[in-house]
Amino acid sequence: MKNLNKYKQIHKINVFFLQLSVKKIFFLIVIFSILSFFHCISTQTIDKKNKCSNIINIENQKVILKLNPDGHTDMVTGLVFTKDGKKLISASKDKTIRIYDVSSGKHLKTIRSEIGNGRTGSIFALSISPNNKWLATGGYFTKDNQCNNNDRKEYIRIYELESYKVAALLKCHTDSILSLEFSNNGKMLACSSKDSTISIWNVPENKWDGSEKKSIHILRGHKDAIYALSWLPSDRRLLSGSNDKNIILWDVIKGIKVKKITGHKRIVSCLESYDDNLFF
Repeated sequence: MKNLNKYKQIHKINVFFLQLSVKKIFFLIVIFSILSFFHCISTQTIDKKNKCSNIINIENQKVILKLNPDGHTDMVTGLVFTKDGKKLISASKDKTIRIYDVSSGKHLKTIRSEIGNGRTGSIFALSISPNNKWLATGGYFTKDNQCNNNDRKEYIRIYELESYKVAALLKCHTDSILSLEFSNNGKMLACSSKDSTISIWNVPENKWDGSEKKSIHILRGHKDAIYALSWLPSDRRLLSGSNDKNIILWDVIKGIKVKKITGHKRIVSCLESYDDNLFF
């Protein structure tokens, strides 16, 4: 008897829906979707204290997403202090550079990089010249649809630190830029890339012109991406560390490899040098 009543109820429901027109069914679906969205998904509030918009789940009142937060939204890939120690500059895969006041911790400015789909615009490296004049940044700036282009040229973006305006674009590498280091005297800039090469550039004191926008040397010797650079105190020589597990000492003036240092079992990701005589 119970089964018979159950079948009757199902039959009544089926008859009801068959009597509805297509337009009415569509209307009901839309209404149910809207009600479900407002009941189950979220609402948006403005958090003035933290300077962000919060997406909040209505049922449990928990913040599930913050929009436009005051900090980076992806991995921080580089940190550098200005030479006077007053500002901290950070770079990120979120395609922005952020400047902070060291004494107060206040966020002063955001510089937005190349905007594109996917990883286009991600910043992997930055360096400040010793005279606090230039900020060099690099990363993955070529658009994804140009990745297989033989003419692809990744570039270093040079900012004037006082105005934060772009002063120069230095094009050279065929893959992402991974490390940047100004020489100790500020007259040269070294740049390493995922394309296994290092480019060396002359750095002007006041203004970038055509002559400085051409590299003076391309150093070849590593067999994989180069993640670390370090100038020796004399600025005549440079150390590089690579995913090929090797360290190479370069004569930058002559543009030649001096010595290869082996021993690491994995990527060489960080280097620091303080004495030219250690390698002779």
